[in-house]
Amino acid sequence: MRVEPREISIGDIHGCFDDFVDLLKTIGPICPEDKIIFLGDLIDRGLQSREVVEKIREMKESMPDRVFIVRGNHEDMLFDYLGIESVCEYEEGFFEKHGGLATIESFRTKESLLAAGRWLHKNTVIHLETKQALYAHAGFMPRARTSAETKLWIPDLAAYCETVNYSFPKRLIVGHTPVGMAPLLIPNNNLIMMDSGSVFGIAPLSAYDVVNFTAYYANGETKNLAAYAG
Repeated sequence: MRVEPREISIGDIHGCFDDFVDLLKTIGPICPEDKIIFLGDLIDRGLQSREVVEKIREMKESMPDRVFIVRGNHEDMLFDYLGIESVCEYEEGFFEKHGGLATIESFRTKESLLAAGRWLHKNTVIHLETKQALYAHAGFMPRARTSAETKLWIPDLAAYCETVNYSFPKRLIVGHTPVGMAPLLIPNNNLIMMDSGSVFGIAPLSAYDVVNFTAYYANGETKNLAAYAG
């Protein structure tokens, strides 16, 4: 069976470098027409945020037109902590209380953390639209003008969409809210949720190719989800 060029989204990594490396092994070689979209929250909580950022920077610099990074709320908190322009303003100590201490320790020096923060600020987007799908870290508020803050922070988008009986006009792929075994495909709402909660040990870090309906997992498994994709 012919496989079309892939468009692969990767859920919240949260500094779990070893899981990230295992997931990349499952995904396999990235072909010239493939796209990789990171859904944000690359850092914090896990112990190897520096290694994660360095690997993604290597990927972005070698494939600038095929690797995309959506900003997560944890990146935004880092920017605020470093005095870089952020979408939201946070109270003092907020970054450190919500997993940032692990990131600070991982980078070892303020200078290396600042350099990484500046690179992330330059190379992240608040949302991304492709022919196949719309990508954001947390989501969009249905039937409302959506602020950048909402795209980073809206909680449990699936529950909200179910409550208001809303289906997005274009497939929306998000992270942010841990859902267990991801991708969680919700055809009724035209929504795909990608945060497996791997940093908490809930389920393996995962990725999803929206073109070929293939899920990839850090434990080496792959699944074809065409029957559930809607």
